[in-house]
Amino acid sequence: MTDNLTRALLVAALISSGACTDGKDAATDSGGDSAGADSSAAEVLYTINGLAITFGPDQNPAAEGLCVEAVDPSGVLEGGEAEVVSQTTVGAGGAYTLSDVPRRGQPTVVVVRDCEGAASTVYPTGSPVLPFDFQSITEGQAVDDVRSVSLSNSTLAAFEAGLALAGYAGDLPAEGFALGAVWTADQQPISGAQLTCGGCGVYYADADPSDGPFTTGGVKNTSTSGSALWIIPAAPPVEYGVTAEGYTFPKVTFAAPPGGALFGILTGQPS
Repeated sequence: MTDNLTRALLVAALISSGACTDGKDAATDSGGDSAGADSSAAEVLYTINGLAITFGPDQNPAAEGLCVEAVDPSGVLEGGEAEVVSQTTVGAGGAYTLSDVPRRGQPTVVVVRDCEGAASTVYPTGSPVLPFDFQSITEGQAVDDVRSVSLSNSTLAAFEAGLALAGYAGDLPAEGFALGAVWTADQQPISGAQLTCGGCGVYYADADPSDGPFTTGGVKNTSTSGSALWIIPAAPPVEYGVTAEGYTFPKVTFAAPPGGALFGILTGQPS
């Protein structure tokens, strides 16, 4: 993964039910309040130049023609709806450009999904944009080399099968989920890490999928190993922490978007 993803913290996000239509979600179209509406005159607009990549070890470019949306998640944090603030499509080699993205209180989440009316090929997945100086972005500035994850339907099916072996009985596509990994600052996976979230169900993948990616000898894994991948189905909107011997982690708040996934890397610093 890239340094952009390594320094990404997860934030609460609800993926809009509209896909590359007019750039508004249902709450906006119905006249509901959306985050940042009162401050639009003073908003700083910037550009996101990114690359949509397919989830997996090879990081291949996502398919050309998929829809890409810049989503403001502030409304979710306030108990309302997210807002799509810019949209485009994936170009050659996975490249995309999102123009006139407003800088607001929360980092933008970039969602890669099938366009409205297109055949189902990917599961809607959001990746947060978190440059170090997010609040200092100036008018017309471009944030470059943003990497956004695209999750194929075949990978989603593999997650479903693996989770079922580990005892998960829910509807993963309908409930949505958060997923990511636990890494060091130099992009190395941390083994033995555990996510704390007040009793939510966390599933940890291991390096041997022959007995199920989330189980070892038929027993559910209890900490990270291998790639340090984790999945939280229907992740509740609570504060999450990570514990791992020899590392410290910031606490973050995020939630699973129903009908979609939120991806990010949780980065530890040596203690």
